[in-house]
Amino acid sequence: MNKIFALYKNELIKTSRKVSIIVIMCIMIVGVFAVGGLMKLLETQYMSDNNYYDSDDYYASEKERIQGEIDSSTARINEIDTELASLTESDENYYSLMQEKLTLNETISTDQMVIEYDAYTYQNFLSDAISQISSFTAEIDALNVTPDAYAADDTNAQIDSLNELISQIKGTLDTRDFKTYCSIMEGYYQDQEGGESQTTWYSTWYLLDKSGGFDDPNSSTLTQSIASYVSSLEQSVTDKVDYLGYSQTALTPDELQAYQERLQIINYRLDNGEYVLTPDNSMGSAAASAIYGFGTFMIVIMVIMLAGGAVSQEISSGSIKSLIIAPVKRWKIFTAKLLSLLSVSFAAMLILLLVGTLSYGLFFGFDSVTSYIFISHGDTVSIPYIIYQFLSLMVTYVDIVIFLLFALMLSVITRNTAVSVGLSMGTYFAGNIVSSFMMAYLAPADWQKFIPFYNLGLSSRVFSFADMMNFTSYMGTTSSSYSMLPSVSFSVCYLIVLSFCMFYIALDSFNRKDIK
Repeated sequence: MNKIFALYKNELIKTSRKVSIIVIMCIMIVGVFAVGGLMKLLETQYMSDNNYYDSDDYYASEKERIQGEIDSSTARINEIDTELASLTESDENYYSLMQEKLTLNETISTDQMVIEYDAYTYQNFLSDAISQISSFTAEIDALNVTPDAYAADDTNAQIDSLNELISQIKGTLDTRDFKTYCSIMEGYYQDQEGGESQTTWYSTWYLLDKSGGFDDPNSSTLTQSIASYVSSLEQSVTDKVDYLGYSQTALTPDELQAYQERLQIINYRLDNGEYVLTPDNSMGSAAASAIYGFGTFMIVIMVIMLAGGAVSQEISSGSIKSLIIAPVKRWKIFTAKLLSLLSVSFAAMLILLLVGTLSYGLFFGFDSVTSYIFISHGDTVSIPYIIYQFLSLMVTYVDIVIFLLFALMLSVITRNTAVSVGLSMGTYFAGNIVSSFMMAYLAPADWQKFIPFYNLGLSSRVFSFADMMNFTSYMGTTSSSYSMLPSVSFSVCYLIVLSFCMFYIALDSFNRKDIK
């Protein structure tokens, strides 16, 4: 045991002093901060682009454009009145001209309200309120022109109700009372058949942004998108139909469960004030994902280069002879090399956790990411982000160990560093591309679960709700590709067997082959 420890210590010192390690780790650290800075620049650019819509110049140009539309519509109405003066109700185009006039009057009324209330952008609730008023006004006009023979008995009551509703909404426009506006709209849609989704839309919108877009105009558009997603998701669960997709097909039991769990998590966030779904945090969460993704990629490259040359490089240089001729069994030498590679790669993962945390914390603030929330036996569970990220990196480390063993096996078998590193790199890149292509275009089959790459990437399955930490990344349907992947338990067993096989082949080859 002492000999193994001494060999391990020696190998660890040699490995950690390699120039390639130092260079790659420096690139990783610099790159992690560079990715964080780049994401911050993207956020700044996004904010700058959106600030334009809240500027005096934009307001002035929009007011001029809308006033031009009013003038143009008014001129057209005058032309229509001239034409109508020479026509009777029996003429062919009489009613088409009347309809056009009615539409133009509605447009003018809407545009005048936009100017009156300075509602030139979609970044606050005023635009939505004016749109609703316009819709209700059009409904009243339609009821007024309906012939008595076709009119419902309660037509007058409907008109009175709509006029009262319009009056209430205009009251919220005057006071800019978003809370009351949402209450009014929730009450209206609660009484409408199939209005559940719209009720959810307004309640969610208010929970996410109680100012209705006035406190943070730049976040309002995304906030409304979130509200739309939540309402569609809830409606999908209620009707068991996928309203998030284009086909609107019936949900399978697995898809329904996935939608129910996601809705449960969203409601938990809303109820507990964990607004990671909001735009303020979406970029921070996206930055954290990009940072750790880049860092993990660099560690894989480093591990392949180290393991690919761990034996072959020493054979080509002749330095391994000093170990072989010593009174130490070969399996101990091999074990020491393997343990040193595992230690260095594990230390690199811990360094990534440290610098990654510093990167997104420096650029976005440590509160820009939130806890990881998941469903366990029907209950909602929350763990701090830093703990989640540590556990996620540890699960990702399984992938790194697989490629480490593969490169080490090739290094022992081929005794050629270029071949072992090249084949390992090629397998890493090509395997991901081919497996993604197969999942996209092949129908699920039992034999696919024995493909090695189908069993890698355990982190995305163990932490299946990680995408919900960055809301903008999952505003869509559930991914059908995951249905082709084997269960986590099968993948774990498969990878254990695969690791043992590669370890045994490498060790046996190292013990048996002559080293000249």
